[in-house]
Amino acid sequence: MNKVICIDDSMKPNDVSSKNWIKKGEKYTVVKMCISKITNDKYFVLEGVKPDPPYGGYHIRRFGIDVNDLEELVKEKELELEEVE
Repeated sequence: MNKVICIDDSMKPNDVSSKNWIKKGEKYTVVKMCISKITNDKYFVLEGVKPDPPYGGYHIRRFGIDVNDLEELVKEKELELEEVE
């Protein structure tokens, strides 16, 4: 999975410029996921948009997966779909 959709662009830190901030409803390509050694928070590094230092990425709670992208992952066999009762 490398496509995510922003579901929360609120509470932008004052020291991050608007041009380097994510936008709700926009899709982004994840380059990698990181875990902070200090806070243990997980965040995404995205292609094409980077927050101003000292930030290294965007918290994963700000993103979801578009239903169409999920269907594509299943089709490409990158995600297993199991039917259950």
